[in-house]
Amino acid sequence: MWPKPFRKRKGSVPPFVVALLTIVIIAATVLVAWWYLALTRNVLNQPVLEVTDAYYVGGKLYVTIRNLGGYNVSVNSFNVTCPGAGQISMARETVIIVAGTTKTFQNNESASGLYDGESCVAKLTITNWATNKQQDVNIPFRVTVP
Repeated sequence: MWPKPFRKRKGSVPPFVVALLTIVIIAATVLVAWWYLALTRNVLNQPVLEVTDAYYVGGKLYVTIRNLGGYNVSVNSFNVTCPGAGQISMARETVIIVAGTTKTFQNNESASGLYDGESCVAKLTITNWATNKQQDVNIPFRVTVP
């Protein structure tokens, strides 16, 4: 006859195995839910900015930026870099772009050497109101010369 541990069981799974399996499943569910909520919170706190318009008229460059994020953004510095014109300063003082709105910036000095369709990069140093952290943002765009 077989020893007692090797005999075939009659009945179902022991209760401690069911309890242990239930605890493991609940813990895994809590971890997945925590990861999902943390990821969602981090994504929602990121600034979402886009250049909607960029016109060069009479030595002046006008750049419109839209804040698509859920929080306000403070623009601490704003420069535009273009191959034909070099670096162009767009904002000297801090400007707030409210969530869901646009703000148009104009260059401080006269710019030259820009042509229609030229690829430029808007380089912004911003403070995100959701995290209160300063960060650099680069947004590529094309200039329109009417």
